[in-house]
Amino acid sequence: MRSIAICIVIHALILVTYFGITSFTPTYIAISMGKSLAEAGLLFLVFPLSEILGGLVGGYMASRIGSKRVLMISLLSIFIGAVAIPFTKSEIYVVPILSMIGLMFRAAATTLPLIVVENTPRHILGAILGWYNSIGFVGASIGPYMFGYIADLHGFFLSYIALSFFPLMSIMLLRMFKTGYVAKNT
Repeated sequence: MRSIAICIVIHALILVTYFGITSFTPTYIAISMGKSLAEAGLLFLVFPLSEILGGLVGGYMASRIGSKRVLMISLLSIFIGAVAIPFTKSEIYVVPILSMIGLMFRAAATTLPLIVVENTPRHILGAILGWYNSIGFVGASIGPYMFGYIADLHGFFLSYIALSFFPLMSIMLLRMFKTGYVAKNT
């Protein structure tokens, strides 16, 4: 059960970062790069488009190297990308960073539920997946508020740096995680 709780907390932390980034990055691009909101939205479009590929890549790689490894690589990439965004001053740099972050967010979102299912006894799987999704939306609710609050007080730069720590915390939690195939044995 500890493994399941860790996955649920990781899901919430990932969504804090995800919704913090998706809520404010177009505005950040418009302000920091002198773009119109329409141009910023167009640049940000690479983020959700790369998520399409991220789901496919994440699922395929989970079958090859394991869900936990894919999740670790994804979280580390999200951390690096979130830290890099405030240092970019041109669309030449922000587009590949947003593409990488989108790809890795979706790869993580594809593999984390696999870990939950693999480690949950079948007789409580529905309840656990319900908790998993519900707690994720707690993270989704906190992310935009937290990002905006920090941006109001200290600017966008510090907001991105603060959000980057959530994937790092997720990596630390994932290191405590022991993979097992509980579901097969119950």
